[in-house]
Amino acid sequence: MKEGFCRVKFRPANRTVRVKTGTTVLQAAVLADILLAADCGGKGRCGKCRVLFTEGASAVTEQEERLLSSADIEQGVRLACRAHLTKDGAVEIPPESEGALPQVLAFGEREEGELKFDPPARRIALTEIGQRLRDARTSDIEVLSDITGAGGSDELPLEFLRSISDRLRGTDASGAAVVMSDGAILGLTGVGRDVYGVALDVGTTTV
Repeated sequence: MKEGFCRVKFRPANRTVRVKTGTTVLQAAVLADILLAADCGGKGRCGKCRVLFTEGASAVTEQEERLLSSADIEQGVRLACRAHLTKDGAVEIPPESEGALPQVLAFGEREEGELKFDPPARRIALTEIGQRLRDARTSDIEVLSDITGAGGSDELPLEFLRSISDRLRGTDASGAAVVMSDGAILGLTGVGRDVYGVALDVGTTTV
């Protein structure tokens, strides 16, 4: 073994990687293509990346002393994100510390029947708005609100209000409006263009 490097064997996967001394167990696991639970991103806060050193454990850190019990430490339990590899060793990964691959959730059929898809936003075609804009004696936003069933101008961003006339008349009023269930207009989209939404989990469980 060359100076400055060490080897660590992961069990039960039986995978061995060679890393630079000072590398954390979590970093070595990534190199070994092993997923570990690390909800805090390896910052030593969640305490979920628990592993068991069977050989070659380094000194326990202050963060580990706060998150692990004295009994755990005596048995060789460590946090993969805090434990550094300074010599050849072996690490056992318990089932509760194994990470999970990201999953894409899709709507489809269930055993009890079909899952109802009811998003908070809907796409409303503006196929009739062209003629109505030319004939209307009211503002463009009032015509748009009447067709979509959306709220008035007090629910729209200022930048949207400034550009709405040019956008409606510049595209010959083709396309669609994206409207929320509470009546708020999110914006306008062109003909045949899909509308996508994104949901974010801010992860308050370990805060």
